[in-house]
Amino acid sequence: WERARAPSTSSLGVEGKSDSELIEALSILRRRSARRETSSQFNVVNDLCKVLARLVRAEDGLLTFVRALLGGLLDPQHTSAMGASVALNAMLRLRGGDVAEGEVPALVETLLSQLQDADEQISNAGLHALRTLAGHHLEGVMRGFLRLPMPLGRFQERAVQALVRDGSLAQGALDFLLELLNTQQPFKEEPDEKKKDVVWRVACAEPAAATCVVTVMLGTEGAGDFVAANFAAVAAALLLRAGCAVGITRGRDPSGDVAEALKALGSAGEEEDRARWLALDGDHGVWAGVRDEEQCAAALAHLCAEIAERHTDQVQGIVDALAPLLARPYDCQRWVVAAVLGAFVGAPACHTGERLAQLMSLLMAHLMDEAMAVRQLCIRGLGNIAAAEVAEVRRYATTILSAMMAGMDDKEDAEDLITLESMRGLSRILHVIEEEQARLILVNVCLRIRPCFEKHKAAVRAAAITLFGHLSRFGAAGLPSHQPFVEQIHANLVALLCHLNDRDREVRTATKVALKALGPLLGSADVEAMLQKHLVEQGNLQYGEFCSVLAKLLTAAFEQRVNFYVTGCTAFLKSEHSFVRANAAMLVGFLLGSLPVAKRKLVTPEPAGMALIAALKDADATVRLKVAEAMSNLFDY
Repeated sequence: WERARAPSTSSLGVEGKSDSELIEALSILRRRSARRETSSQFNVVNDLCKVLARLVRAEDGLLTFVRALLGGLLDPQHTSAMGASVALNAMLRLRGGDVAEGEVPALVETLLSQLQDADEQISNAGLHALRTLAGHHLEGVMRGFLRLPMPLGRFQERAVQALVRDGSLAQGALDFLLELLNTQQPFKEEPDEKKKDVVWRVACAEPAAATCVVTVMLGTEGAGDFVAANFAAVAAALLLRAGCAVGITRGRDPSGDVAEALKALGSAGEEEDRARWLALDGDHGVWAGVRDEEQCAAALAHLCAEIAERHTDQVQGIVDALAPLLARPYDCQRWVVAAVLGAFVGAPACHTGERLAQLMSLLMAHLMDEAMAVRQLCIRGLGNIAAAEVAEVRRYATTILSAMMAGMDDKEDAEDLITLESMRGLSRILHVIEEEQARLILVNVCLRIRPCFEKHKAAVRAAAITLFGHLSRFGAAGLPSHQPFVEQIHANLVALLCHLNDRDREVRTATKVALKALGPLLGSADVEAMLQKHLVEQGNLQYGEFCSVLAKLLTAAFEQRVNFYVTGCTAFLKSEHSFVRANAAMLVGFLLGSLPVAKRKLVTPEPAGMALIAALKDADATVRLKVAEAMSNLFDY
């Protein structure tokens, strides 16, 4: 007590001389301290701190005193530790605002580290002190959490959840974390120490830690209303974070933390909704997909479709939060926004005129984005309009068809990703619109997709053939597009027959379906019957026998076109695909061999013969074998 009354000798740095009121207060506290009851002692400590709060200097004494009290929380004597907690809470309540903002994170880190093994009473007192400090320095306290090792320990989770349960702190704490997730640099790139051409992507610490803290906040028991009120803002931030986390190539992978945060977001509601949300991994592989760079966009799209169905009222908030981020410098953030907006285009809840118009406008505006992934996902999103009402599809059809056609000409699309997306989108759109809207572009579409039959990627070949088959609905007899489209069928018939024996099962199946759809338009009952009978989608086709019989039917039904077919086969003998060269050799042999002698003046066999002779030197043994078999059909030419 004498030391408190003589501040000039105190290591706490109390200010100047005490006035008479403070001296009198200290005298009263000295008399009260004689009482032995624990509660009385704690009251004395609390009141003493009211006096000390007026004496301790803010410059250095306050921080020194607070640190000393933090050490007192570890006193082996329980009552002494409790006394330190009482003093700590009192000082922070009265003078917490005077603690330098930059010192707060370290204090929080010390407090949470020291109390993680303390008993319940001391822990609760520490949590109360933390909330008190947060009332003065909420941002500093949150930064203290971000300095802790992740994932958080059990007591540290309790500390976060204590802030969530405090109505005056919860919103500010969450807003700080979301702002950090939305604005902080998500990762940094570091060159490899040995290989200078290799660049590693490393997650920045604060956004990674903020993700973990948000997860804990969302999992707070009884916080359902708080989570619901912030659902759109949290969903937008976590979706954005997913795209930034999935590409990390060095250090701790934060994508798992994002998946856990998204799980927690959807698990705050009713039990039935929680079970359905968590089951998304089994239904669509969503939670595993969020961790996979190649599957992330599709996983987020499934997740957003679920959000649109379960939380329809939150969709507009998510769109409004993400739309401005299409201008961000990071590709990973822009493609996330494109994926989310595209998923909403396909959701029935978003097919109202105004909302759909906003989504379509945002996607159309970024079809020329510098990042190919963004362009691809914009094309995919525009294709999702096919799920809307027919009237809406027809409203946007012209604009979307033009965008899809342009996508097929993307000069930077070396892997044909945008081309594939464009053809898939065209298939969906053309399945819905009327012939009148497709009439002007029908032949152009046929010409654009024809080179895709020969692409190296099987998925592109399958998509091109599927699209061509879908165009059959515009070639029905009586429609203005009938005759032009029939000409396109004949122009692509040889290519389709070659791919009927493609090495890829998906392409073979697509070709069967397409030929069965196109057959009725050719005008030959025998050819149509042949196609319908033998092209069983999941069946095994005896390709050689089928082509032998079909060639006879084609030469009988379309004798004036046989030379055209033979010319097409001759061209395919130079295909980059060995299986196409082999199939083309078989076809030319069957076609020429099936032509009656009286009709052979309709063809010019010499070019085909020379091409077959040249193909006898093909590097592929199967091709040479099929060429020899084809030439055996031409012995009497």
